[in-house]
Amino acid sequence: SAAKMIGAERYTVLVKKLSLEAWEALGEVLATRWWYKRPFERGVRRLFQDHPELINNIAFQDQTKRESVDGIIARAQRREEQCHDTLIQIMIELADTRPDSLTDYREDQAEHKRAALNAIAHLKQIAAPFRKEAAQRQRLEQEMLARAEAKQRRESFAAEHQRLLTTFIALEKDPDRQKAGKGLERLITDLADLYDLNPTSDYSLENEQIDGAFTFDHDGYIVEAKWLSKPVGRGEGDIFTTKVQRKGRNTLGLFVAVNGFSADFKQAYRERSCFITMNGSDLYNVLSQRVPFDDLLRAKKRHLDETGSCFMD
Repeated sequence: SAAKMIGAERYTVLVKKLSLEAWEALGEVLATRWWYKRPFERGVRRLFQDHPELINNIAFQDQTKRESVDGIIARAQRREEQCHDTLIQIMIELADTRPDSLTDYREDQAEHKRAALNAIAHLKQIAAPFRKEAAQRQRLEQEMLARAEAKQRRESFAAEHQRLLTTFIALEKDPDRQKAGKGLERLITDLADLYDLNPTSDYSLENEQIDGAFTFDHDGYIVEAKWLSKPVGRGEGDIFTTKVQRKGRNTLGLFVAVNGFSADFKQAYRERSCFITMNGSDLYNVLSQRVPFDDLLRAKKRHLDETGSCFMD
């Protein structure tokens, strides 16, 4: 309920208790909105469906409509705090009743129909400040829900980072380096998915293997992931360059080498590179949430555009 989400103290300030005139107007409309008992019972049961305790054991067919309404109003007055929202919504809905919707009245009951419409018009005046209250509380509820959802997203985001970091540390200790390399590919795919980069896991083309792919800032990236016991040499960079150049015009590469790159690799790709690079420190900082993955990608891409170098220290 709104009270639980907003907090009892703040919520109480917003709630305006129904006046005696409001109760009388609500009761009058409930008793006259429908002429026949069966439509009256169906209508009342629908209006109070969220609080059936207010209408339980009401003998709709064995007593007059006003007797039924008096019983419902008496119960509602005793439970006003618990059913306040429902009562306000009922008032507003009844106050918005269109004249052409009173089809329960016959032509020879025109005087009674006018009395019902007058009661509805009176309720409309009384409901006006409650309508504002309902709108204000709805805005507050939406704000609270938005904040709660944002908090949940942040917590889920942080938890997934922690899971990936735990995986990364476990892969570092795994004696099966081939297995660690495949695990690194999956980790990068999961990381790209966490940042909504529409990733693709590893796939094969004719004569080449792609470790993954994703989209970022309107560019496509293919991924090369290496977790060797030593820095990656220039030969691996040459192979990856060929893979990238075979793709579309807006395709770049991300080369992740946990243990870094050799001197000849850095020398060869300090300019005119078609990919960016990350090492183990970059990846650890991202997984530790010291720097967002998308911010790091954007900074490295800008450095590549400005210098041609795939390395950004």
